[in-house]
Amino acid sequence: MKITKQWVNTENIPGQHGQVIEGNDEDYRIAKNCAMISLLYPYTLATTTTVAKFPQIWREGSFNLEAHRGFSDEFPENTTVSFEAAGKTGQFQGMETDVQMTKDNVLVCMHDNTLTRTMGISGKVSDYTYAELMEYYITGGNGWSDSFVGTCKIPTFEEFLNICHKYKMIPYVELKLLSHEGILKVIDTLRKNGFEDGSYVLTSFNKDYLDFASTLSDTPLEYLKSSFSEQEIKELSQTRNLVLRVEAKNITESFMSTCFQYNIPVECWNLGVGNKSLLDKIKGWGVKGGTCNSWK
Repeated sequence: MKITKQWVNTENIPGQHGQVIEGNDEDYRIAKNCAMISLLYPYTLATTTTVAKFPQIWREGSFNLEAHRGFSDEFPENTTVSFEAAGKTGQFQGMETDVQMTKDNVLVCMHDNTLTRTMGISGKVSDYTYAELMEYYITGGNGWSDSFVGTCKIPTFEEFLNICHKYKMIPYVELKLLSHEGILKVIDTLRKNGFEDGSYVLTSFNKDYLDFASTLSDTPLEYLKSSFSEQEIKELSQTRNLVLRVEAKNITESFMSTCFQYNIPVECWNLGVGNKSLLDKIKGWGVKGGTCNSWK
């Protein structure tokens, strides 16, 4: 039920609660959610939330759609072609990539532990120098088709950041197979390319990576897992700037209530292309964003 001036006058409560502020449907939804949380958790200590701390990344009531390895539903994943295509749509607020370091300490965008699936060669990124990797083309992976034969090479992290700048997209950077030196280099590269702390997000399945990154950067840190138990959520609530990034299909209203209780924001991964019902549901529960291979 909407709270209107007519309702207030009918109930004879003007003066008790001050002037009625009118709003749209979204305003009422947010107010209702806040009221329900306060009723469920009346003794939760009010603190500055991670979301409120980083307004460059999250706007109140917004949902960040993040291009997963670029527009990887239709273009080869983790390539400049895919990143550019995502930017040109104007539909993504963020862009996600995976960062590894070559044998000669060049940061490049690659998801897998090996190069077999996307480049057709054996070994890891760290087995090759950057010059050696430039001898090969991307030959497979998400979004691949024969129309891209001989056109795409592994991009550097700086190329990814330049495209994020160009289209005003938030970099979501997954730390992969990196030493502490590599994580430091990732953060330094972000700063040198105009992304100050609080304007980018670091993500990882490796909690130790995030713990180390937290000593270097005051920016959101997203812990990737398929799901989290209530005990894990409670323990993780002590970690500064932490966000949980959960597989979309495993998010429940109960899980979100627990995260609200411990003041931990949630984003998701593996948001299936075209699954609007799931998207609407998790947005309604307060999930702040998610990666998807397409905006459609």
